[in-house]
Amino acid sequence: MDEKDKIIATLAIGFLLATGMTAALAIAQYQAYGRSPIVQVAEFRVIDFYACDGLVTVTFYLINQGAAGFAYVQIRADDAPILQNSYYVARGDYRLVQEGLFVNDCGARLFSAEIVGAIAA
Repeated sequence: MDEKDKIIATLAIGFLLATGMTAALAIAQYQAYGRSPIVQVAEFRVIDFYACDGLVTVTFYLINQGAAGFAYVQIRADDAPILQNSYYVARGDYRLVQEGLFVNDCGARLFSAEIVGAIAA
């Protein structure tokens, strides 16, 4: 067991004592969440879109509440995918992502990022 596992085990025991959750249920939840990444997108921002030069910069955080691994992220403009990439995020950590995109006109766009998959490292 490494230090993070010991801390997680200590917190889990405290949680069990405080909530009365059964050990079997706690183990099942750890197995479900502890073996694969659980990644979310946070603070998605669009930068420099209004320069109308075709370049759009987006930034966002990937927050991993599960095991270390790769998150597959799709960046979309008006619900149409324009970029898909994978990013490594360590267990219990976060990562700032910045991507430059090219959009061929200056029309109004709704940009978003979505997790489309994840795999443990």
